[in-house]
Amino acid sequence: MPKETQELLKLAACIGNIFNLKTLAIINNQSISAITDQLWPALKIGLVFDNFYDNVNYSENTSLLENYFYIFLHDRIQQAAYSLIPEVKRKETHLRIGKLLLENNSDSQQTESLFTIANQLNLGSDLLTDSQEQETLAKLNLEAGQKAKEANAYELANDYLELAHKCLLKFCWYTQYELTIQIYLETTESNYFNTNFDRAKQLAERGYLYANTNFEQAKFLKETIKINLAEGDFDSTLENGQQALEILGISLVNFPPETISASELVNLPVMTNSSIILAMEILNLIYAPACFAESAIALPFSTQCWIYLASMEILFSAHMLMPFMAILLPGNY
Repeated sequence: MPKETQELLKLAACIGNIFNLKTLAIINNQSISAITDQLWPALKIGLVFDNFYDNVNYSENTSLLENYFYIFLHDRIQQAAYSLIPEVKRKETHLRIGKLLLENNSDSQQTESLFTIANQLNLGSDLLTDSQEQETLAKLNLEAGQKAKEANAYELANDYLELAHKCLLKFCWYTQYELTIQIYLETTESNYFNTNFDRAKQLAERGYLYANTNFEQAKFLKETIKINLAEGDFDSTLENGQQALEILGISLVNFPPETISASELVNLPVMTNSSIILAMEILNLIYAPACFAESAIALPFSTQCWIYLASMEILFSAHMLMPFMAILLPGNY
C-alpha cells in the first residue's frame, strides 16, 4: 500500500471509525479528488468502505463528496492505523487536527462539526499554552455540553462540561467572569443530573462564593436546593430556599396578600422579571418540603399554606408556574 495512503489512514484513524472527505481534505491540506485517489488502494483491499462510489462520479462531482464518508471495516483496523502514530506524537497530531478544523470552518460549519473539533482539541489540550486557545476550547466544550444536555445525553454532557471547567484559567473569576459563571452553573447542574452530588455541591458553593450579583447567588442556591431534595435533606432545602428568596428581596409571611380574581389572573401580562421567575421556581421546589419538614422554619401547612411574595410584581404578570401559585395563594380562582 502506498506510503501516502498509510499516512492518510493514520489521520483518518485520529478522527474515528467514520470519517468524511471534507475533514480529511482540510487536515491533510489537499483537494477532495486527491484524497479520494489516495484512499482508493485502501478501499480496493477492503480496509475501508464508502457510501458513494457506486453512485457518484467523484472526478466530476467533488462538491457533492465533501460530506460523504468512509468507514473502517473494523474497529481493530482503525486501532491498528492509529497505533502507527508514535505515542509521543498523538497529542500533537490531535491538536493540529483540531486547530485546522477550527480555522477552516465557518461559524455555522463549526456548529455542525462541534463535537469533532472539541474532541480533537481535548485530546491535545495538555499541549495548549496560549490562554486565548484555552478559553476557546472552554467555550467549545461548554457548547458541546449544552447540546449534549439538550439531547438528554447527561453523562456525555457532564464529560464536556468538566473539560470546559478544566480549561478555565487560574484566575478565571477575575479574568473570565461571565464564561466562568456559565460553566460553573452548567457543570453544577450536569453533576446533579448524574447524581454526583458531592461534586455538584462543591461547584455550587464555590460559585455562590464568587458570584457578583444576588441573582447569580440565588441561581447557585437553587442548584443546591435541588441537590438537598435529591438527598432527602428537607431542613437544608428550606434553609437554602429561605436564603435564596431573601437574596432576591422576597419574604415569606403567614398572612394572606391581597386577593386577585380569576378574570384578573387570566389577563395578566407575560412575566419577564427574571428575579421573580427564579423566585417562583424556588418556591416550587420548597413547597413540598415546607409541608413535611420538621424544621423550625418549615411553613405551616394545614388547610392552607399562605405564601406571600413581598414583591407584588408576582400578582401583575403570568408565568408557567402561575397555576401552581394559584393553589398556594389565597383568592377567588
